[in-house]
Amino acid sequence: MKRTIALLMGVLLLAVLVPSVAYATDEGEMEIVTEPETIHCAVGDIVKVNFYLYPNLPENILMNSVQGKLIYDPEMLTFGAINTKDEDENLRSFLEDGKSTMRAENYMTPGEILFGYIDVYGWKGQGFWIQVEFRVEQEGACIFLFNGILYTGVDQETNKSISYYIEPKQAGAITTGDDPVPTDAEVNVTYEPLAPEISTTPTPSPTQRPQNSGQTVPQTSSVPLPSGVTLPTSNPNPTGPLTMPPVVTPTPSPTRIPSSATKVPVGTAAAELPEESPQASAQQGESMDPVSEGTAKPQEPIGSTAAPAPETSKTTQEQPSNLVMTVVIIAGIALVVLLALLAIVLILMRKRRLEAENEEE
Repeated sequence: MKRTIALLMGVLLLAVLVPSVAYATDEGEMEIVTEPETIHCAVGDIVKVNFYLYPNLPENILMNSVQGKLIYDPEMLTFGAINTKDEDENLRSFLEDGKSTMRAENYMTPGEILFGYIDVYGWKGQGFWIQVEFRVEQEGACIFLFNGILYTGVDQETNKSISYYIEPKQAGAITTGDDPVPTDAEVNVTYEPLAPEISTTPTPSPTQRPQNSGQTVPQTSSVPLPSGVTLPTSNPNPTGPLTMPPVVTPTPSPTRIPSSATKVPVGTAAAELPEESPQASAQQGESMDPVSEGTAKPQEPIGSTAAPAPETSKTTQEQPSNLVMTVVIIAGIALVVLLALLAIVLILMRKRRLEAENEEE
C-alpha cells in the first residue's frame, strides 16, 4: 500500500510541478558540478558519478523544488541507480535533511534521466546532491549534460515562491583512455523545458505592414460599369425599385494589407453609375453571364459576401491567458498541498507501526 501511494506521489510530482511554475520564470545562478570532474575507467567498470548542487539564492530564500533532465551517451553507458547516500564514501545528500521531501525519477528512456524533488519547507543545505551509477559498455568519452533545469525558492518572510531556470549545463565526464572530452557541449544545445507551455523568451509582436505601400488609394463616388452595357429600364423586382444593399466595411487587421479596390458609398443607386475605362470594362465583362442577345445580367452587388470578423484586440487575448495562468497556479498549489498531506499520513502510519512493534517487544 505504501509503495503504491509513493508511486502515485511521484507521478503527481512530475505532472504537477512543471505547470505550477510555468510562468514568471527568471534566469538563476545555480551551479552543478562533479567531483572529480573527469572519471577515468575501463570497459565493464561500475562507476559512481557524484553531483553537487549550489542554488546560489539570497539568504532569506530557501530552495524547495528542483527538476530537469540528465543526458548521457546510452551506447557507452548503461544506467544503474540513483542514490542520495553512500556510506562507503561518507556522503549524504542535503535532500535527506528535508522534513517532507518527495522525489520522482524516470529513467525508462535510454540516455535520459528525468527527475523532480520537492520539499514544502525548503532545504537549508547545499553540496552533495545525487549519486548516479553507470556501467561502462564500450571505449570512448561521455559527458553529462543537464537541460530543462527549473527550480523554485520560497521567501521565509513572505512565503512567496520564486521560479528560476538555468541554461543547459555540462557537469562532469567519463573517459576510458586518451579520447578528448568536449568542454563546450552546452553551446550546441538549447533550453528545452519538460513542459511545452514553459517559455523563458518573450513572444515577438507581429510586424505591422504598411498599407498599400504608401500609395494613395483613389476615391470615387460610384462603381463603374463595363462600356456598352446598359441597365434594364423595366423594374425586375415587382415589389419595389432596384437599389443597392448597404456595404459592410470590415475592420482591417494590423497585419493584413487592405485591398486597393474602389470604395462604394452606401445607398448609391445603380442607375447613377457612370461608365468605366476600357481596361476595367474588359475585366468585369468576363464575370458577367449573358441573359439574352445584346443584353447582359447586372453585376452582383458589392458587399453581398460575409465580411471577415475583426481580429480580437490584444487586451481580449491577454484575458484568457491570465485566467489560464491563475487556474494552473491554483491547481498546482492545491496538488502540492495534497502531496504534503499524503506525506504526513505516511509518516504517521510509519510512526504508529513502530510504536506497535515496540509494545509487542
